[in-house]
Amino acid sequence: MSKPIHSAYCLVFTLLLAGCGGDDEKAPLEGDATGATCGNSTLTYDNFGRNFFTTYCRRCHSADAPDRHGAPGSVNFDTVEQIRANSARIDELAALGPDAENEAMPPSGITPTDPQRDDLGRWLACGAP
Repeated sequence: MSKPIHSAYCLVFTLLLAGCGGDDEKAPLEGDATGATCGNSTLTYDNFGRNFFTTYCRRCHSADAPDRHGAPGSVNFDTVEQIRANSARIDELAALGPDAENEAMPPSGITPTDPQRDDLGRWLACGAP
């Protein structure tokens, strides 16, 4: 096969692959680790985490959510154990710290204030007690 024809086939194949997936697929969200530290935080699941996740996250990230609005079915924040299992990703998408201000989540509706996002980063850095 001549080089121009081979190049044309490669171009067509690449364009076909680029069109796969349709318009309804979303690019993965990205963020950076906040670099938050625990310090002498007194935040706990009972005095911070439960209310934060109920207010801002569980409308999509719950096994009981009637409409997940595209949230992956495997990512739920119904328990502190589920939150801990996803803590690095939560930090990268929703928390604030000295190295990053992440506001990708929640993508719509009511959103946390910067001080609440800072608390989230610190609470996660403490291990989400």
